[in-house]
Amino acid sequence: MGIVIKPEVAFRVCHGYKLDGELILWSDGVVGTLTDEQEKLCKSIILHRTIPESLKKRLKSFREVSKKCSEEVKKYPKGQRLIPFLQCMGREAKELEGVI
Repeated sequence: MGIVIKPEVAFRVCHGYKLDGELILWSDGVVGTLTDEQEKLCKSIILHRTIPESLKKRLKSFREVSKKCSEEVKKYPKGQRLIPFLQCMGREAKELEGVI
């Protein structure tokens, strides 16, 4: 979810890529990538044709780790999964350090 820090420039022009059929967009004035709802606020979208291999690799790794951590925290009751999930993501990210 993108966090709007400068509403006066956010969503004027959004940039991004289409990867595996999914839009990955960002905008000046917003920290992080945009949610599907935020994408609808974009007045103009510029899609870049070439996706850097490093980005593809990072996104693939993030998806794999996220899936692994989601499975790991299923043992906790709903409402108590966020902190163990974030701890798992941090631990896994450290293991990937230097790889991506």
